[in-house]
Amino acid sequence: EENGIVKLDGLLVGEEYRKKKKKAPSGRENVNGQWKITVNDDRTISIKSIKESIEAVITEDGKILIPNDPLILPVTGGDGIRIFIVSGVILMGIVMIELRSKERIKLKRKRRRRK
Repeated sequence: EENGIVKLDGLLVGEEYRKKKKKAPSGRENVNGQWKITVNDDRTISIKSIKESIEAVITEDGKILIPNDPLILPVTGGDGIRIFIVSGVILMGIVMIELRSKERIKLKRKRRRRK
């Protein structure tokens, strides 16, 4: 495998082969798992991902292309997290108010004892 090109020689008709992609090119998504390569009776080749529903595409000039999308990181957070953030801030505010109120009560008791 060099520059994304794989050369497969000596494949027999009716046989099934497996190819595992170990590393994706820089900036590309690594397709997990293995590829099933089958040489059909009519000498066509079918290439399918074992784990995912991805098939190879044969171009007009006979090249076989395996889809490999650009790597996109998942969005974390989103709109659903806002309610948790707001709730957390409100709870922290309530706790802070409660702690300050308890401290004030303790200070008042100490002052009364001194008098």
